[in-house]
Amino acid sequence: FTDYVGTGPKEVQRIIRFQRALFTLQHQPEINLAQLAAACGYYDQPHLIKEFKTFSGYTPVEYMATCPPYSDYFS
Repeated sequence: FTDYVGTGPKEVQRIIRFQRALFTLQHQPEINLAQLAAACGYYDQPHLIKEFKTFSGYTPVEYMATCPPYSDYFS
């Protein structure tokens, strides 16, 4: 898997989950973070925030204030 994709399957799964969170925020900006975490498969809200900050450099609230979410969710 790593030879073909360039990263391990767990990392790919994390990226897809983050993309799904961006996609959900884009289409449901009123969703609260606990609902977002549950909808996107995160264990809990703090895990969502930690992963969001890892990938974007911002917490979800900071990200939404800085730039609009954009994701094509691999479509």
